[in-house]
Amino acid sequence: MKVSLNSFFHGIRFALQKCKFDGVFLKVKQYKILDALISGRDVIGVLPTGYGKSIIFQLLPFLHEYHSISDAGNIVIVVAPLNALIEDQIKSLRKRGVSAGMLRTKPQNMRTIADNTNCDSDSDSNTDENNIDNELEQDAGNELSSIRSGKFRLLFIHPEGFISCREGRKILTSEPYQKNVVCCVVDEAHLVHEWGEDFRPDFSKLSQLRALFPCTPMLALTASAHQKVLKRKPSVFGSESYERILCPIAKELKTTLINYPLTIIYLPLKWCGHAFKLFIQILQEKSYFPAGETHDPSKCLFAQFHAAQTDKMKSEILEQLTGESERHNIRVVFATVAIGLGVNIPNVRQVIHIGPPRTIESYYQEIGRAGRDGRSARAVLYYSGSEIATNKPGMTDEMRVFCPTVKTCL
Repeated sequence: MKVSLNSFFHGIRFALQKCKFDGVFLKVKQYKILDALISGRDVIGVLPTGYGKSIIFQLLPFLHEYHSISDAGNIVIVVAPLNALIEDQIKSLRKRGVSAGMLRTKPQNMRTIADNTNCDSDSDSNTDENNIDNELEQDAGNELSSIRSGKFRLLFIHPEGFISCREGRKILTSEPYQKNVVCCVVDEAHLVHEWGEDFRPDFSKLSQLRALFPCTPMLALTASAHQKVLKRKPSVFGSESYERILCPIAKELKTTLINYPLTIIYLPLKWCGHAFKLFIQILQEKSYFPAGETHDPSKCLFAQFHAAQTDKMKSEILEQLTGESERHNIRVVFATVAIGLGVNIPNVRQVIHIGPPRTIESYYQEIGRAGRDGRSARAVLYYSGSEIATNKPGMTDEMRVFCPTVKTCL
């Protein structure tokens, strides 16, 4: 969203009034972060303790309201680590008349240090499901009902509430959230590194937020991010290493549009949303066909297909892909193994794997999506040495031997 400087400052004043921040004056970095977010950019905010990190995301729903032509309530999702911090913020917000709630996960299903000995260490595999299916806490009041209907302007949530909880993920993929979420915030972002490796593994999977909200700007806030943490920012936003593969595809699609050969790109769930946003950034208004069909998902030239989507989303994509006409709009699909057995897409011309499957049988099945109409097709596999290392969990010896092979076909 592009707004004039004058309009931006009027929007800030409006948001401060709505939040009842009487006598509050924003600091330079707060202005800069809000300006970047309203422009649709991702931001890492490294701000000292006491600088006022929370006020940034508390203003966002109302800043968007000022600039929005929609009457629908804008929602900001805040991923935060501790109940005490969340409840303190919710109490303060409600005192000022701002609707805020928390998607609560049952404590007995939260991962503990002892649980982690069985956690999936291969977070980069092209799979969909997370190991633990947490349950949402059924509150005595109507908070969960209000959350489902999207009534809260600020929704606080733990990573376990949507990464390893199907019910929580279903809420975030429902219509009120897919239409109205204007920003995803990761508060205390340094914990992605500190907690994500051992204590609470779902913190290391926060980039799945991008798969759920591919076009929504993300804000990571912290007071203590040193260089080691900043270098790990792809854990939240996405991976620049994938861009070397995806950018040429996006640029060719921008040129050929509807004539681009139908392609399935297999990649890990946590990078699907990043790939989608990258294509949006490169193709811009040409993301939709014909020209002028902006914001109609059925006209978009590329799509995601993974378990984090609702059944309705997946069925609409499959309806296009499996239809009799070869002129369906979708030309590139970012997929995990969810686009699996029993799906017959007749005219796939190309299958690209960004990262190898664990078994040769899986690879054989997945490249078998191409060329089902009897015409020629091709398969491309990208991999790194670390992905086929002997210490890679689940990677079979057959796949390790096959990946470096350049002269032998399956």
